[in-house]
Formats: sequence, C-alpha cells, structure tokens
Amino acid sequence: MQVVHGTCDTEITVMYTMSIDVQDFFYTIPHYELMKSVKLYITEYNREVGFIQKYGLSVNSFIEILEFYRKSIFIEWQNEVQKRGMCIGGKVALISNIFLGTVHGTMERNLCGLAKQIFRYIDYFLIIPENGELNEEGLLNLFSDCGLDLQFKYKLPELNELQFLNL
Repeated sequence: MQVVHGTCDTEITVMYTMSIDVQDFFYTIPHYELMKSVKLYITEYNREVGFIQKYGLSVNSFIEILEFYRKSIFIEWQNEVQKRGMCIGGKVALISNIFLGTVHGTMERNLCGLAKQIFRYIDYFLIIPENGELNEEGLLNLFSDCGLDLQFKYKLPELNELQFLNL
C-alpha cells in the first residue's frame, strides 16, 4: 500500500494525523466538473492520439456519449433534473475516481506547507503533517477551496488511534 511505502522513512505520530472523507460522495459529484475532469485526464500529457487510436473516436465524441449515458441514468422530478451525483452501481464509477483524482491533484499542488503528503483511497484522505504539526483550520480551508463544492467531514485521533476507511 502506498501509505506504508510512502511513509517508511518518516516516523508518524498518530496524534498529529487527520483523516477526511467526502460526505455522500457519489450523490454529490457536480456533473459539469466531472465531465471537465474526464476530458482533461484524456487530453493532458498528449494522451488524446492514443485514445483515438485505441477507441476509434475523438475525445469530444466520447464525452458526448458519456454525457448521454450520464443523463440516461438520472431522475427527473417535478420538471427538475438531477444536477449532482452518480449512480453508485453504474458503469461510470471510474470517472468518479478520475474526478476525485483531479480534486486531489489540485489539493497537493496547493499544500503550501500544510502537510507533507495527502494520500487518497477512493473518497478517503489521510493527511501526513509537515514536521509533526497539524494545521486543522488550514487543511479544512484547503479542502473547501479545492473541493469543487463537495462536503467533507474529518476525524482526529482518539486515544492515539485514527479511524481511516471506516476500519
């Protein structure tokens, strides 16, 4: 696991770590940002040519198909169409991971000394502080600023133990 590998050279004191997870992740994903992150994922680092060769369609065509599929699994209620969230059992769960990877990348680029590293597993984040000092307020602001309107809840250690991944 990357967390173990990535922290072997550093002694971690549990009382100075923090875990944060996205509240109701699959139900709150913003659709526009989701599609934007998928397109960015394919087109950054010149992956677009390989994508076209492998799948036989342009990125814009793929996004249109994906958008059509996404709209087909949402509900209309009283003339209002669902504007956030993804079907948990749907075929597009991978794009939810791409979306959250974009959010995670933005957070890591904006750490500014708030943490040594942020590890992510699905919608759970483990914060490894810089120099053993945890700036809770700064980290919560970072998540709020970079989280694209997602809501987060956090846990601090209790009795020198930190709950992570609901374990």
